[in-house]
Amino acid sequence: MKGIILIQFLELVEARNGFLTVDKMSAKCDFFTQQGREKEEGGYQKMFDVIEQLSLAFKVESFQLLKLYGEYFFSVLKVSYPELFKGNDDAFTFLNLIVSRTEALKLYPDLELPMLEIEVHSQGQLVMLYENTSGVYTFVEGLIQGCIRYFEEEILIERTLLAEGDTKVRFNLERQ
Repeated sequence: MKGIILIQFLELVEARNGFLTVDKMSAKCDFFTQQGREKEEGGYQKMFDVIEQLSLAFKVESFQLLKLYGEYFFSVLKVSYPELFKGNDDAFTFLNLIVSRTEALKLYPDLELPMLEIEVHSQGQLVMLYENTSGVYTFVEGLIQGCIRYFEEEILIERTLLAEGDTKVRFNLERQ
């Protein structure tokens, strides 16, 4: 798992719930070595373990935590990778770039990205198809909402679950 994903998630948890919460979750999920480095094994499962622990501790659904994290992570992208934002003046253009994934693959050549495909791209509508075995579509939905907020646009998001296990989702975005 790329360190930025987990570390930024833990920073969000710390900012909202304090260091002691992060410390407890880290101990329960056992994803750091004694030297404080992230263990290599486990991949995204480590973050899911933390989300499960937080969900139980705060009585909040896991999907809500993932969506919140997606929104937060969009702001991390803006700060960490400002070059992704150059020449992108609106949400649809930016999302189209992200879906092409060429920039992300330049950053992390060994990254296993979910399948994202643009089905429709017009002035008033963007339809994206998301497919991933991990079923974290709410994280993607949060990223989309963070993008819309950043570009200060009024866009309605409608999602349609297309497969069991939430592994395939269509996002229909319409400008208002």
